[in-house]
Amino acid sequence: MKTTAEDFDEFKRACLYWQEFFGLFDWRINFEWTRLNGNNGEYYFDLEAKQVTIRLNKGKIYCPIEELAKHEVIESILLGKLREMAKVGKSTDEQVEEECHRVVNILEAKFTRGGKK
Repeated sequence: MKTTAEDFDEFKRACLYWQEFFGLFDWRINFEWTRLNGNNGEYYFDLEAKQVTIRLNKGKIYCPIEELAKHEVIESILLGKLREMAKVGKSTDEQVEEECHRVVNILEAKFTRGGKK
């Protein structure tokens, strides 16, 4: 389906929901609705500023908006730092371990302490 302005509004709301769900309040999210070549959505971020821009394709997308929003938030804010650590290769084992535990703690809080099991 080709996305509409209403889809973009839904996408933004859904991304903000997942940001709140995971408690990732230390990140600022910006949104763009633009043509993407071959992607439903994508992101780019500034790790030091804790700012991410999540983009929705203005053309056709091949999955539900809600699923795409969840995917982009998990990939960018929840796991993005780990991905960058692996790409750059300058992180210590201790830094990687610390970031892994940050992600694990977030997930544990959602799925074991009053969250879904």
